[in-house]
Amino acid sequence: LPQPQIATPAELGRQPRNVTVAISRKEVMDSRFYRRTIADPAWWEDYLTTDRYFKNITSMFDSRIIRAVYGPLTRVIFTSLVVCTWETCRAQGVLPQEFPSITMPNTLPLGLTSFAISLLLVFRTNQ
Repeated sequence: LPQPQIATPAELGRQPRNVTVAISRKEVMDSRFYRRTIADPAWWEDYLTTDRYFKNITSMFDSRIIRAVYGPLTRVIFTSLVVCTWETCRAQGVLPQEFPSITMPNTLPLGLTSFAISLLLVFRTNQ
């Protein structure tokens, strides 16, 4: 099959306004055939080994998403660790009861923002 010609945004800017650059849905679906992995029995045998878990764990830190959230995630984990340690020491009597509690007295803010956080997680983009 001939490969469809797709214009880049720079090329679109140089074309007259009434020219539409598009390819048909059939051409798009036909081109996907060449990008798909064809899974034969040998491929599945290699894929189903337990080595893939190790490979995925070791390549996790190469992920752009992990690198993007590493800083904020580290701060949240550290803050959670400090609060949990503080409250555990206070409950077991290691810290005097005069030390203030760090618990959240009202959970209403979490309830009000949970829907927004869930929507952000579901409809996230990598742009």
